[in-house]
Amino acid sequence: FTHIGPPQPGDIVSAAARDAGEALKGVSESVVEHFLPAAQAMLDGDGASGVSLLASALAYVSGSAEIQSRSLLCSKPGFSTFLLRNSFEIRAVSYMWNVIARHLPNDVKTAVRGMRMCKDHMGVAFDLPSDMREIVWTHWRDGANTTLSEAKELPELVERVEPSRGPPRRFGNGSQPTRNGFGHFQRGRMNGRRH
Repeated sequence: FTHIGPPQPGDIVSAAARDAGEALKGVSESVVEHFLPAAQAMLDGDGASGVSLLASALAYVSGSAEIQSRSLLCSKPGFSTFLLRNSFEIRAVSYMWNVIARHLPNDVKTAVRGMRMCKDHMGVAFDLPSDMREIVWTHWRDGANTTLSEAKELPELVERVEPSRGPPRRFGNGSQPTRNGFGHFQRGRMNGRRH
């Protein structure tokens, strides 16, 4: 299956625009009259279409004057998710790290975050700060085996293996192992005597 990431800014803005449009229907006619001269002046002077001006107004009242990109991997704002695909299976993400090092500047490589292997082992997904997109596309050229694209949705990814968070291992008498002066482990004291 295809993994769908968190809602992206464009989706959120579209929903906000719909809500703002509904809210405009509730504005009283007596209030609208006070805004008509300003609206007419904008239509006459800016050269923009009525539709464009209305869209700008909707964006403003919905608080969406700017759209900030957001990671598909972790939903962090200010990051964009990229897919680096290969024409054959790879065994480890280190292969793709080497591809990035060969094709992109070092400051781009060091900015890569959260690289994940695709479940088909034919690519990886990773995040970069959105303001690095121009640098990426200035230097990147697709090769015979590798292609790079900005992700709109995520493919199925290899699950991360979480480290064990269980309690430390104990010995039969409930004590923790201790190291003696010779680098060997011995059991702790119990009831005042050494075992």
